[in-house]
Amino acid sequence: MIVLSVLLCGCGGNANLASVSGQVLLDGKPLPKAFLIFTPQEGKGAPAFGKTDNDGRYQLVFSGSSKGAWIGKNRVTISTADAISPEKTTPEVVPAAYNVKSDLFRTVESGRNTFDFDLKGDGPIKAEKPYTG
Repeated sequence: MIVLSVLLCGCGGNANLASVSGQVLLDGKPLPKAFLIFTPQEGKGAPAFGKTDNDGRYQLVFSGSSKGAWIGKNRVTISTADAISPEKTTPEVVPAAYNVKSDLFRTVESGRNTFDFDLKGDGPIKAEKPYTG
């Protein structure tokens, strides 16, 4: 019983995470190679992230060994730009309202969560600040 308590309480442990998956569409079409980040808004926890496949489907990962996102209210950002290797990324096609100025929020609850996003866009978006490395 003590070992179970330590495992559950530990360093935030998996008890604070829940499965999150879904699909991202842009103007009604699947959005491939888009990055999603769920950032907890209640002062605790670390961001979870995922990348869409060719069908726009994603599953969030919290760390290398843990899938899911922090339970509670999360700010969601979605982008096709890759700050780590911008030369290998597609142009940003997701409007700022969904990434750098995101007003998307989702509340992750215990168990499985499915969050689909049907974004509205107007073609390639000029980056507000180019990545300088």
